[in-house]
Amino acid sequence: MLSVSLTASAAQKTTVYDFTFTGYCDGIELVVTNNFDLFGPGFPQVFIGGFHELINQCGFRYNGTDVGFVHFLSAKVPPHAGVGGPVLDASDNIFDATTNFPFGGFTGAQAEYVLDTVGGTWALYGAFFGDETDFLLNAGTLTPGLPAKVNGGGPNLAKTTIGSVKLK
Repeated sequence: MLSVSLTASAAQKTTVYDFTFTGYCDGIELVVTNNFDLFGPGFPQVFIGGFHELINQCGFRYNGTDVGFVHFLSAKVPPHAGVGGPVLDASDNIFDATTNFPFGGFTGAQAEYVLDTVGGTWALYGAFFGDETDFLLNAGTLTPGLPAKVNGGGPNLAKTTIGSVKLK
């Protein structure tokens, strides 16, 4: 019985989060794991991998790629509204994925999405061309599920969390 218990606890743990950014055409899927296959037993479920959904409702050629960690964030830092707690913090290449060049593009900009899944809120931070400052670019609420329930924003225009982007 003891060996069964040890075997059951020593395994890959995975939680999948699918959200749409309320009022926008984009959404995000983040998979949080303990990376058991890479590190073995004893690691907490804090590693994030996933994608930024930009194809279905926004009309872009590519989705963004996300990677990050789960960590605690103070109540004073968005997306929290007076209560601190755990967040999903993911670096995202949405700026490169939305350039619509044949193979994407390099913009020199980096996005960081911070999601409070308990409070249902998110914040977008950005840094540009090696600047050492994170700028708060946008924030809002989360709607469970993908794909987004909102279409782009009109012909040849996508209303994304980074702004309205002309598609053609």
